[in-house]
Amino acid sequence: MKKVFPILDWIFIGNSGLIFIGMLFDIEFFRSYPFSERFGFSGIYARMSINDVSLFYLIANFYIFYRWYNKEVNIYKFIIVFGASFFVGTKAIYLQNFLLVSYIVVSVIELRKYVLLIVSALTVVLLSVYNFTFWESLYQKKGVLSVITSLRSDLFRERIPDAVEQMSISSVLFGYRNPFPFFVEMDIIDLFLTIGLIGGGVYIYLYYKILYNYKSSNSYAWLFVICYFMLVALSGRYLYSGVNAIYLSILAMYLRNKQEVTFLYEE
Repeated sequence: MKKVFPILDWIFIGNSGLIFIGMLFDIEFFRSYPFSERFGFSGIYARMSINDVSLFYLIANFYIFYRWYNKEVNIYKFIIVFGASFFVGTKAIYLQNFLLVSYIVVSVIELRKYVLLIVSALTVVLLSVYNFTFWESLYQKKGVLSVITSLRSDLFRERIPDAVEQMSISSVLFGYRNPFPFFVEMDIIDLFLTIGLIGGGVYIYLYYKILYNYKSSNSYAWLFVICYFMLVALSGRYLYSGVNAIYLSILAMYLRNKQEVTFLYEE
């Protein structure tokens, strides 16, 4: 299985390289939001759901940092993958990265200064190239909540009242017969609409038993779980991203096999 990890390294590095190429040469095909004013580059994922890219880099950043920490890859591979994620342009990635960096600063003392330096440099570059026009226009038209939620709050206000009107005991327990008109692009809500409380409970239980069966002391793995389900509550396609299913499984196995490793170094 160890032969799989270098392959996964290059999958993450390859797409990250395409992001940098797309940004440097302004290649429309590599944009997160082609033919739009919204900033972002997503590499080969350009024509697919952008939330797939957010999950891709949640997996990639946790994976590549742990590989670097375990001295299985060098710092340059970490910089390429982690750095590329800053230019995808989704707010979900910035939240994920903030949580990961916060954990590193508190818990991984020997690497803290390197990560803070990398993040500072990336932030300066990001602010110098970011186009805020899209968000300024959206703020003027819809308000701050729509900007923060990327219009999910608007979908919620428009669609959930109709879902409540058609709610029944059966739909609460097992989901709606046709849930698609009520979807708000927030996985936890869309999951309930699709398979109800019973189906949703079983679904999440299986995630814990099959993928996230970690020791309580493995704080890094549980940080990933927290980030994952936080984004499940706020974003779409984290629970059912088919293109990331293999990557997620490999990361879960990698973290489980490495869970004897602990952070919290002493200076």
